[in-house]
Amino acid sequence: MDYLKEWPLDSASKAVDISEGWGSCGLYLGKARQAKVSLIQSISGAEPFLQLHSSINKIAIDYKDSTPENISEDLLKTTDYIVAAGTCDKISKVDTLFALFQKAMASGVKQILVSDPGEAAFDLLCDLCEHKLPENLGVEIETRTVKLPDSAQPFTGEILIISAD
Repeated sequence: MDYLKEWPLDSASKAVDISEGWGSCGLYLGKARQAKVSLIQSISGAEPFLQLHSSINKIAIDYKDSTPENISEDLLKTTDYIVAAGTCDKISKVDTLFALFQKAMASGVKQILVSDPGEAAFDLLCDLCEHKLPENLGVEIETRTVKLPDSAQPFTGEILIISAD
C-alpha cells in the first residue's frame, strides 16, 4: 500500500486486481484513488469477503470468479492498470502470469504492478519479464521496506513494475 500511496494513478482509471483472496490493492485503489476496479479471484468463497469490504468502504467493484489465464482481451482493452499482491507464490504460476502480462501490454494496459515478499517464483517472473518482454516496455524491480506499526522488524518486499513507454 505504501507504493500505491505514492503512485500517480490517473483519475477514474480502470484497474484489475489479480491478487488471490484479499483484493487489497484493488480495494485500496477504489477507495483512495476512485478507480473503477475489477477483482479477478480464483479462490472459492472470496466474493462475500470482498463484497463486504467494498460495501464497508463504499466502493463499487466488479467481481469476476476467474483466473489470470482466462482474463479476456476485451477486459484488458478497457484496463489501465493491473495490480497484484503475493500472487506469484508457486513456480507453476510464472508462465501463466508472464503470458497475461504480454497479452495485457499488447492490449493497451498502461502499467502492471505486482508486489511480493520475495518468493523464488516471483524472482523467476521478474527475470523473465526483464529479459523476454519487448524492449519498448519498461521493466523495473523496486525493493521496498515498510515499518509496520505493531512490529519490531521492518517488512521488506519487491514490486515488479512493467510500464508502456
